[in-house]
Amino acid sequence: MVLVLKKYKEIIFDIDGTLLNSNLYSLNTLQKTLSIVENKEYEIEDLKVAMGLSDYDVFKLLNVSNIEMCYSTWKQLSKQYDCNKVIFDGIVSVLQELKSKHIKMGIVTSQEFEQYKNSIVYKQLHDYFDIVVTSDMTKKHKPYADPIICFLESINSDGEETIYIGDTKYDAICALNSGVDFALAAWGLHQDFVCKNILNKPYDILKLI
Repeated sequence: MVLVLKKYKEIIFDIDGTLLNSNLYSLNTLQKTLSIVENKEYEIEDLKVAMGLSDYDVFKLLNVSNIEMCYSTWKQLSKQYDCNKVIFDGIVSVLQELKSKHIKMGIVTSQEFEQYKNSIVYKQLHDYFDIVVTSDMTKKHKPYADPIICFLESINSDGEETIYIGDTKYDAICALNSGVDFALAAWGLHQDFVCKNILNKPYDILKLI
């Protein structure tokens, strides 16, 4: 249900689980990584807590013994699934409509720039966005405010007419910490938490403008 009572001129998107149907593949490769490197078995449901964090923060949260080995193994395994990750149905049409309405758009993601540059999002959607903030562009990552603050400063915005759309509690906290509104992208695999603004399908985004 969309409960937003105001309209926005600036919309920021997360990538994984918001623009890109990729969360299940990421969790599967994380599960395999932990099995190989740490010799630990996790259920996918238990790993959803890591969704939305940068790679290193994921392994810190899970308290692994060899972060560097986990990091490199996860990156290698993830490459095998890149071809299976697809843009959610409806996203392209929504972005086209937003662009035609002169809505400023950006990306704030936990992906590093090289990951982003090699992704289908970069290849097919990059031109829709005014600003892209990847995890290696700020010292602190989600859930800290720094990535969204970076976006706001780049377009000289005070955030009063800005909303961040994401699929995890870390996205929501990042928005809260930066003083912008938040909406949950509920059309894919997402974390369950209390959220005032829930978008059940990509076309619900158009109700924000």
